[in-house]
Amino acid sequence: MGDPTSLLCPLSDTEVGVEYWEELIDRTTGEALFTRVRCVPLDPDAPAPEPTPDPPSPASIWDAVPVPTPSVSVNPAGEGVTGLETWLWLEGTTSLDVGPLSLDGWSVTATATVERIVWDMGDGGSTSAARAGGPFDPAASYTYETKSGAAPYTLSVTTRWRGSATISGFGVTLTEDLGTVTTTGSRAYDVDEIRSVLIE
Repeated sequence: MGDPTSLLCPLSDTEVGVEYWEELIDRTTGEALFTRVRCVPLDPDAPAPEPTPDPPSPASIWDAVPVPTPSVSVNPAGEGVTGLETWLWLEGTTSLDVGPLSLDGWSVTATATVERIVWDMGDGGSTSAARAGGPFDPAASYTYETKSGAAPYTLSVTTRWRGSATISGFGVTLTEDLGTVTTTGSRAYDVDEIRSVLIE
């Protein structure tokens, strides 16, 4: 057995305490992120020091990041036509810089960018792109083969965001890969069929 006096530490010139060890463990890997030793009073009736809270999880950070819901940008804007290209692009922001945020006593600065855009065309088909594009430079195009009929198609766009965060506090700074999160917006979209008529 080791010498118990080795756990003693000075609180002041006239008072001693005992070492109190804290270790922060990464819940996904089991890796020790940091260890801290504090000197606390020997008084058994003294309240135990508050433990260091776990760093905020990626899910809680995403909850605090204002990821926008995308809108469907399409040309023709009113309704599509079978056999002709429908142009698609993404309007609005594609990157975010957020923070510092205060979460559970930690200071969090996060960044996120759109890495993938997927359009579900409503007729069973889809198309995707890795860039936003614009009205005169569409990110993707799609050609409908059948009209929507009595009910319009539901045309939706899903953006996949990837993020990272710097988490600091309690004497430590961590870098966290937040993984990805998706948001989806949709609208009704009619598609008509144009038939040519042969006139003799």
